[in-house]
Amino acid sequence: MKRMTELMDNPLPFTIDRVEFDSRYNASFEIEGIGTYRFYANMVDYETLNFEYDEMWVVEFALQEEKHGFYNWDISGTGNEIEVFSTTAVIFKGFLKTIDPFNFTFSAKEKSRIKLYTLFAKKIAIQYNYIYVTDKGYDNDTAFLFEKDF
Repeated sequence: MKRMTELMDNPLPFTIDRVEFDSRYNASFEIEGIGTYRFYANMVDYETLNFEYDEMWVVEFALQEEKHGFYNWDISGTGNEIEVFSTTAVIFKGFLKTIDPFNFTFSAKEKSRIKLYTLFAKKIAIQYNYIYVTDKGYDNDTAFLFEKDF
């Protein structure tokens, strides 16, 4: 298995589609023949089974497939996971540098993603001075909840 740093070494070209410092940070990149990958960070009310926030940046990521235009939040099985994760990680770091959010969250359902996201969460927490916890969401997913560590 590749090391986390190797996974972030070769991002694909991407565009920052929209930045509103108090509510939104969107980016995208394309892989020909597969579709457009979309990164969304939006400020919303958010709650898990044990935590509730009036305002939190919720980060989501989806593939808008070329065939029918639908969004797919599940593992796509396209075989390009290293390029996708690498690019998404670079976009995510740009979000953290640009917005510098007090708190944010992302989640995963699949065991393989939970393992990868746990490694990523540890790296992000250290590099950007956050503390984080995990909790169960309402869809039985694992939510990663971050707050600035002052």
